[in-house]
Amino acid sequence: MGQKRRRSALDELNGLHLDGGSGLIVPVGADGSDLVHDLHSGNHLAESGILADGVVGTATYTLLVNQSGSADNGSTGNGGNNVSGTTFKAPQASEVRFADWYRETRDVVRKLPNAIIYDYTTGLHYNVHMFSFGKHCDAEPVTASDTAIMRQIMGADNWTPHAVWVILSDGRVYMASTHSKGHTVDHNASNDLQGHICIHFPREMSDTEKRNMPYATRHQNEILRGWEETQSMIGY
Repeated sequence: MGQKRRRSALDELNGLHLDGGSGLIVPVGADGSDLVHDLHSGNHLAESGILADGVVGTATYTLLVNQSGSADNGSTGNGGNNVSGTTFKAPQASEVRFADWYRETRDVVRKLPNAIIYDYTTGLHYNVHMFSFGKHCDAEPVTASDTAIMRQIMGADNWTPHAVWVILSDGRVYMASTHSKGHTVDHNASNDLQGHICIHFPREMSDTEKRNMPYATRHQNEILRGWEETQSMIGY
């Protein structure tokens, strides 16, 4: 199964919230072929302990992420950043976008789910794969090293919202907020994190949402704080 086909399979899964226990069945791809069967038939499943059953469980999903490559190929707009971390140049504060989740960012990150989380206060960064694009997106550090860097920035199992810059594989940089507490759905068995994290991007919230979703409101407030801080960095 070639890299383009693996990325096609991932694209079909990115809009879905997989249940970590049962997995998902994806019988037919856009071109009429069985994406999961192609993946299963092209790998030494016995060595990986994966059952060729047509179901996208944790092991198959991890295989898709790892084999699709942790970065989109090609040049980027921020000096050659890529999500694999082979080269990295920190973006400038002037490059960061404050964009509405529903009007812009959600559609963009759906297409470019592999990203770098950049902590502009420490200069540390780590790779994530994003999925499940509802009112925010879920994400998982790609490797155990990425999880270790995330914990270095925020500590382990920390729910406190933390303003960051999200660097996409095409070079665009977005203001966001995240945390380090792994919870519920877990697709990646090798990244030393049980569950996934959340990434919140700027979005409008109704008065009802603000009353009923205090944690999401905290993330939006942290985004605003981080944006003010980012603006103060321009020109320095």
